[in-house]
Amino acid sequence: MQDFDLNQEQIAKKAGKDRASIANFLRLLKLPAEIVKDLRGQKISFGHGKALLSLDDKKDQVTVRDVILKDALSVRATEEVVSKIKSQQLEGTSGEVANNINENQQVKQRLKTISRDLTRRWSTKVEIKGSDQKGTILFYYQNKQQLEQILEKIQKESQWQEKRI
Repeated sequence: MQDFDLNQEQIAKKAGKDRASIANFLRLLKLPAEIVKDLRGQKISFGHGKALLSLDDKKDQVTVRDVILKDALSVRATEEVVSKIKSQQLEGTSGEVANNINENQQVKQRLKTISRDLTRRWSTKVEIKGSDQKGTILFYYQNKQQLEQILEKIQKESQWQEKRI
């Protein structure tokens, strides 16, 4: 922009992008240098960068970026962490970023453990996606016979629970 004396609209036309995309790219350049480097090296995505932008504190941005890299957080998981941090800051309890991230990691680990236990119990891969608030449980099957076995087990479990009540 400075070298060629162009505005965002002119850059957007030359780059074949819309002006909002150019504005977002320029906003990403305001992140700390190590985060910009990770964006350029594609270690984190544009979506991760946008989520980090909503944090005002540069230290918080770098802390969350470290967790993104260490735990391969999705953009959605990053947005959840950022949202929790922001809500704590609004409540006047800022400075609890590490606790918030630790809590998020504990939930993630607990869901992974439950997924592993369900995989053993049901003799098929079971995956849990989401958080402690909401999510999805996926049962994988290889063929119709395995699907029928899973459905039969679910039906038996349901009937057993009804008898207990």
